[in-house]
Amino acid sequence: MRFTVLLSTVVLATMASGLVIPLERRQYDDVLYVREGLGDDMAEYMEIDDAHKNTKNMPEHQSTFHVPGSPANGKPDHTYTGQEVQKAVYESHAEADRLKGASKTQQKKSDLKDFKNYDHREPKTDGNGGAKPLAHMVVDGTPGHPAGKEWPLLNKHDPNTPGPARVITQEIAPGHHVFQGVVAHDQSRIAGTPGYNDHFHVSEHKHTTAHP
Repeated sequence: MRFTVLLSTVVLATMASGLVIPLERRQYDDVLYVREGLGDDMAEYMEIDDAHKNTKNMPEHQSTFHVPGSPANGKPDHTYTGQEVQKAVYESHAEADRLKGASKTQQKKSDLKDFKNYDHREPKTDGNGGAKPLAHMVVDGTPGHPAGKEWPLLNKHDPNTPGPARVITQEIAPGHHVFQGVVAHDQSRIAGTPGYNDHFHVSEHKHTTAHP
């Protein structure tokens, strides 16, 4: 009993200080997540951790997701690793937990938004991108198919502004989610034009090891 209390005290003190905590119980022993501003409630921490552990279809750490830039619009390329995508998914679970006790105003200001996989307003003329952001994702309100959640990936070139890419998750059962993919804006489009806010699927490129 004394050991449990001491262990909990150490963990909570670490969380309160904003240090990183290795989430070894998910077997991501080489990933450290920053826990900032999420309180010192151990039960809350465990709930977030469980939500992440119970998220299926996560990308491999060494996978990459590439979002093309647009030199004409002054927008650079963005490339994210699977590990960075995993971290963003974790952050989305933490934000969802925080919003449970938030006011409507706070919820509205949050970067965590509903994702309903609407048809593109302006499909790409080359036929790429399909009719919807995620062709495989069903959002019809039936059990296991509610609106998903979107959470922004870091803008590496300017952390003070939103980046073009989002991670998408969907709760398929209470406490159980599936990572549906990464979507991003077409950066060649100009603000105010039709389809500027359309999202397009960003493919996962899995790491392959060359064999001699």
